[in-house]
Amino acid sequence: MSILGSGPELEAAYTGLGDVIVNPEWKVKENENDILGVENAGIHMALKKLAQQDKVRLENQDITFGSVLIEKLTEDTLTSWLPLNRGCFLLVTVFENGSEETQNKMKEKLQKSLKLLKKQTSPGAKILLKKLL
Repeated sequence: MSILGSGPELEAAYTGLGDVIVNPEWKVKENENDILGVENAGIHMALKKLAQQDKVRLENQDITFGSVLIEKLTEDTLTSWLPLNRGCFLLVTVFENGSEETQNKMKEKLQKSLKLLKKQTSPGAKILLKKLL
């Protein structure tokens, strides 16, 4: 069993976390600068680990981090994440470990932002674009 529990407890934890991380105003201090939380190396690694656990959660027919995150993504979130290599890589990890339903919802949500994504030159953006097309 996970430290986050399962069922309603896990969904509540993912929902609370999702509410925080999709906020384009959510920033953390790194050195002397404020950066988006998803761009912080430690936070990014923790979020990727949660997304990677989705494969196991799917096998156990439990709620997944990716499914909750995709529901909470807004155009504002995508506008702030897509220019960030780590923001794109988080979305890649969610896509790779998500259910077919989560992948389809992600493709749908990102349709409006494809133009912005295509302008990005980071490795994460390039990989994300390949996944979506």
